[in-house]
Amino acid sequence: MLLSITGFSNDFSNLINFITPGAGSPLCGISQTSGCYNNVARAQTSGLELGANIDIMPGLVKLNAAYTYLEATDLDTGFTLSRRPKNFARFAVTITPNDRWLIEPRITTVSKRYNNANETGQVDAYTRVDLYSEYRLDANWKVFARGENILNERYQEVLNYGTTGPALYAGFNATW
Repeated sequence: MLLSITGFSNDFSNLINFITPGAGSPLCGISQTSGCYNNVARAQTSGLELGANIDIMPGLVKLNAAYTYLEATDLDTGFTLSRRPKNFARFAVTITPNDRWLIEPRITTVSKRYNNANETGQVDAYTRVDLYSEYRLDANWKVFARGENILNERYQEVLNYGTTGPALYAGFNATW
Protein backbone atom coordinates (compact mmCIF):
# COMPACT_ATOMS: atom_id res chain seq x y z
CA MET A 1 0.00 0.00 0.00
CA LEU A 2 1.24 3.46 -0.92
CA LEU A 3 -0.52 6.57 0.39
CA SER A 4 0.41 10.14 -0.41
CA ILE A 5 -0.75 13.58 0.66
CA THR A 6 0.45 16.86 -0.79
CA GLY A 7 -0.55 20.38 0.14
CA PHE A 8 0.12 23.26 -2.20
CA SER A 9 -0.21 27.02 -2.38
CA ASN A 10 0.70 29.22 -5.34
CA ASP A 11 0.64 32.99 -5.75
CA PHE A 12 0.42 34.31 -9.31
CA SER A 13 0.95 37.73 -10.78
CA ASN A 14 -0.05 38.47 -14.36
CA LEU A 15 -1.97 35.21 -14.81
CA ILE A 16 -3.48 35.06 -18.30
CA ASN A 17 -7.13 33.97 -18.28
CA PHE A 18 -9.62 33.50 -21.14
CA ILE A 19 -12.83 35.55 -21.11
CA THR A 20 -15.89 34.10 -22.85
CA PRO A 21 -17.90 36.64 -24.87
CA GLY A 22 -21.28 37.56 -23.45
CA ALA A 23 -20.12 36.58 -19.99
CA GLY A 24 -21.17 39.94 -18.59
CA SER A 25 -17.62 41.22 -18.80
CA PRO A 26 -16.80 44.43 -20.69
CA LEU A 27 -13.19 43.28 -21.14
CA CYS A 28 -13.65 41.84 -24.64
CA GLY A 29 -13.99 44.37 -27.45
CA ILE A 30 -17.07 44.30 -29.68
CA SER A 31 -15.08 42.68 -32.52
CA GLN A 32 -13.80 39.86 -30.27
CA THR A 33 -16.78 37.58 -30.79
CA SER A 34 -14.83 34.43 -29.90
CA GLY A 35 -13.61 35.79 -26.56
CA CYS A 36 -10.36 37.32 -25.44
CA TYR A 37 -7.51 36.92 -23.01
CA ASN A 38 -7.34 38.93 -19.82
CA ASN A 39 -4.54 39.59 -17.36
CA VAL A 40 -5.56 38.54 -13.84
CA ALA A 41 -3.24 40.80 -11.85
CA ARG A 42 -3.10 38.65 -8.72
CA ALA A 43 -4.40 35.12 -8.15
CA GLN A 44 -3.89 32.37 -5.63
CA THR A 45 -4.43 28.63 -5.80
CA SER A 46 -4.18 26.28 -2.86
CA GLY A 47 -5.34 22.84 -2.05
CA LEU A 48 -4.69 19.27 -1.16
CA GLU A 49 -3.93 16.19 -3.22
CA LEU A 50 -4.44 12.67 -1.92
CA GLY A 51 -3.31 9.47 -3.60
CA ALA A 52 -3.51 5.77 -2.89
CA ASN A 53 -2.22 2.63 -4.58
CA ILE A 54 -3.47 -0.47 -2.82
CA ASP A 55 -2.75 -4.09 -3.75
CA ILE A 56 -6.08 -5.76 -3.10
CA MET A 57 -4.94 -9.12 -4.44
CA PRO A 58 -1.16 -8.83 -5.01
CA GLY A 59 -0.22 -9.58 -8.59
CA LEU A 60 -3.86 -9.63 -9.70
CA VAL A 61 -5.90 -6.57 -8.56
CA LYS A 62 -4.73 -3.11 -7.56
CA LEU A 63 -6.75 0.00 -6.69
CA ASN A 64 -5.42 3.43 -7.72
CA ALA A 65 -7.11 6.59 -6.48
CA ALA A 66 -6.29 10.29 -6.69
CA TYR A 67 -8.22 13.28 -5.37
CA THR A 68 -7.60 17.02 -5.63
CA TYR A 69 -9.30 19.74 -3.59
CA LEU A 70 -8.63 23.17 -5.14
CA GLU A 71 -9.29 26.76 -4.09
CA ALA A 72 -8.49 29.10 -7.01
CA THR A 73 -9.19 32.79 -6.45
CA ASP A 74 -8.73 36.06 -8.32
CA LEU A 75 -7.40 38.16 -5.45
CA ASP A 76 -8.61 41.46 -6.96
CA THR A 77 -12.25 40.40 -7.42
CA GLY A 78 -12.55 37.58 -4.87
CA PHE A 79 -14.15 35.40 -7.56
CA THR A 80 -13.20 31.80 -8.28
CA LEU A 81 -10.92 31.47 -11.30
CA SER A 82 -12.80 30.16 -14.31
CA ARG A 83 -12.90 26.47 -15.26
CA ARG A 84 -11.18 25.25 -12.10
CA PRO A 85 -13.23 22.57 -10.33
CA LYS A 86 -13.05 22.51 -6.55
CA ASN A 87 -13.07 18.69 -6.54
CA PHE A 88 -11.47 16.31 -9.03
CA ALA A 89 -11.03 12.56 -8.54
CA ARG A 90 -9.83 9.54 -10.51
CA PHE A 91 -10.25 5.92 -9.59
CA ALA A 92 -8.92 2.87 -11.41
CA VAL A 93 -8.83 -0.84 -10.75
CA THR A 94 -5.87 -2.54 -12.42
CA ILE A 95 -6.53 -6.20 -13.15
CA THR A 96 -3.69 -8.40 -14.39
CA PRO A 97 -5.05 -11.89 -15.19
CA ASN A 98 -1.51 -12.91 -16.24
CA ASP A 99 1.90 -11.28 -16.69
CA ARG A 100 1.07 -10.11 -20.26
CA TRP A 101 -2.49 -8.81 -19.97
CA LEU A 102 -3.73 -5.69 -18.18
CA ILE A 103 -7.35 -4.50 -17.88
CA GLU A 104 -8.11 -1.18 -16.21
CA PRO A 105 -11.58 0.35 -15.77
CA ARG A 106 -11.25 4.05 -14.85
CA ILE A 107 -13.67 6.57 -13.36
CA THR A 108 -13.11 10.34 -13.48
CA THR A 109 -15.37 12.70 -11.56
CA VAL A 110 -15.27 16.50 -11.72
CA SER A 111 -17.31 18.93 -9.61
CA LYS A 112 -19.26 21.89 -10.97
CA ARG A 113 -17.25 24.97 -11.87
CA TYR A 114 -17.73 28.38 -13.41
CA ASN A 115 -16.98 28.93 -17.07
CA ASN A 116 -16.45 32.67 -16.73
CA ALA A 117 -14.21 34.90 -14.66
CA ASN A 118 -17.12 36.56 -12.84
CA GLU A 119 -18.61 33.29 -11.50
CA THR A 120 -21.25 32.97 -14.22
CA GLY A 121 -21.92 30.21 -16.69
CA GLN A 122 -21.93 27.22 -14.37
CA VAL A 123 -20.61 24.01 -15.94
CA ASP A 124 -22.24 20.96 -14.36
CA ALA A 125 -20.40 18.22 -12.54
CA TYR A 126 -19.86 14.94 -14.36
CA THR A 127 -18.57 11.41 -13.95
CA ARG A 128 -17.04 9.60 -16.91
CA VAL A 129 -16.14 5.90 -17.21
CA ASP A 130 -13.26 4.71 -19.40
CA LEU A 131 -11.74 1.28 -20.02
CA TYR A 132 -8.12 0.54 -20.95
CA SER A 133 -6.52 -2.78 -21.84
CA GLU A 134 -3.15 -3.88 -23.14
CA TYR A 135 -1.55 -7.17 -24.07
CA ARG A 136 2.23 -7.58 -24.19
CA LEU A 137 3.15 -9.65 -27.27
CA ASP A 138 6.83 -9.94 -26.33
CA ALA A 139 9.55 -7.92 -24.58
CA ASN A 140 9.25 -5.08 -27.11
CA TRP A 141 5.71 -5.05 -28.50
CA LYS A 142 2.27 -4.61 -27.02
CA VAL A 143 -1.19 -4.00 -28.44
CA PHE A 144 -3.59 -1.71 -26.60
CA ALA A 145 -7.16 -0.42 -26.71
CA ARG A 146 -8.81 2.40 -24.80
CA GLY A 147 -12.52 3.15 -24.65
CA GLU A 148 -13.39 6.63 -23.42
CA ASN A 149 -16.78 7.66 -22.07
CA ILE A 150 -18.04 4.13 -22.55
CA LEU A 151 -21.35 4.84 -20.75
CA ASN A 152 -22.03 7.84 -23.01
CA GLU A 153 -22.09 10.49 -20.25
CA ARG A 154 -23.25 13.83 -21.62
CA TYR A 155 -20.95 16.47 -20.17
CA GLN A 156 -19.05 19.64 -20.94
CA GLU A 157 -15.57 20.68 -19.93
CA VAL A 158 -16.22 24.18 -21.32
CA LEU A 159 -19.72 25.68 -21.34
CA ASN A 160 -21.60 25.09 -24.62
CA TYR A 161 -18.78 22.96 -26.09
CA GLY A 162 -19.99 19.38 -25.97
CA THR A 163 -17.66 16.45 -25.76
CA THR A 164 -17.68 13.33 -27.87
CA GLY A 165 -19.75 10.32 -27.02
CA PRO A 166 -18.10 6.94 -26.63
CA ALA A 167 -14.76 6.68 -28.44
CA LEU A 168 -12.39 3.79 -29.10
CA TYR A 169 -8.64 4.11 -29.65
CA ALA A 170 -6.30 1.21 -30.38
CA GLY A 171 -2.80 0.60 -31.58
CA PHE A 172 0.58 -1.00 -31.17
CA ASN A 173 3.43 0.18 -28.98
CA ALA A 174 7.08 -0.75 -29.39
CA THR A 175 9.88 -0.10 -26.90
CA TRP A 176 13.60 -0.91 -27.02
